[in-house]
Amino acid sequence: MRVVILAKAPRPGAVKTRLAPALGQDGAARLAERLLLRTIGTACASGLGVVELCATPAPDDPAWRRRSWPPELV
Repeated sequence: MRVVILAKAPRPGAVKTRLAPALGQDGAARLAERLLLRTIGTACASGLGVVELCATPAPDDPAWRRRSWPPELV
């Protein structure tokens, strides 16, 4: 089995836009990042199989530069 996670880079103004009025754009981006990291952690810990991240932009894009991924993530 393979678990596929679809994600956008957590950039202010680009993610969780419906929450931005309450959290602000930076707050919404921080929430998106926390939710993505939790999703990745949960999927990797599940033992269901290979965990693959399909991201936009690509994971080697500078938008993802400061993030580190678990070694089990493909």
